[in-house]
Amino acid sequence: MSEETSEVRIRLASAADAAVLAELAARLFRQTYEQAVPSSDLDAFIAASFSPRQVRAELTDPETRTLLVEHEGRAIGYAQLRHRPLTAETPMPEGEAELTRLYLDRPWHGRGVADLV
Repeated sequence: MSEETSEVRIRLASAADAAVLAELAARLFRQTYEQAVPSSDLDAFIAASFSPRQVRAELTDPETRTLLVEHEGRAIGYAQLRHRPLTAETPMPEGEAELTRLYLDRPWHGRGVADLV
């Protein structure tokens, strides 16, 4: 672990993090898919999926957990776990969760952050 990654903190996000997480999620989603998805489609998806209101709803959902990755108090990534199936047709065994999102800001790729989880 480098000195830099030793300063990375992973914590459970709360509703108070909605605005920060909404901005981060939108930026990282765009960063990930901007080369593969038409701009108008990307804009529409981001507006629907990563508004502060939508993010707050996910953060207060009792069956969803969001982990926020921070470096020196600045959000650099996040992971989201869902403890329920996306559809009724795909039941989830008791005690299991689905990793639904995992994003890390590009400058942090390959620097050992994933080893901290």
